[in-house]
Amino acid sequence: MGWTPPFVWATNAHWSSWAWGSGLQTKGVRNACYSSRYLGRISKKGDRYLRMLLTHGARSVLRAAKVADGAGREVCGIRRWALDVQGRSNHNKATCALANKLARICFATLRDHTPFDEAARLSKKADRQSFALPT
Repeated sequence: MGWTPPFVWATNAHWSSWAWGSGLQTKGVRNACYSSRYLGRISKKGDRYLRMLLTHGARSVLRAAKVADGAGREVCGIRRWALDVQGRSNHNKATCALANKLARICFATLRDHTPFDEAARLSKKADRQSFALPT
């Protein structure tokens, strides 16, 4: 059983307005033709405490993933992605990128009223039309 909210959102607009007011502020930018969306950074207009919790959590995940990788244990999923980002850039940028991803996961979990399941997310991503291989 997952978390059930004490009330149900009438539309996603109601949810978005609540999340905006509570500090989960992420910037989204659309290109000129509105066909794709670039998901931007975590805005500094949101709740400072929530942003601090997300960055400390991301820093902890990165450190634990690096220790596990160094010990020879298997690192997969978001932890592997975070280590790859850290390899391409520096530690602080990887921390912010992971905090942004964690904020979006929190947003989607609360919006959809479902717990986060990485395996289901990957299978859903593979089933998208844009990722389908031509036959």
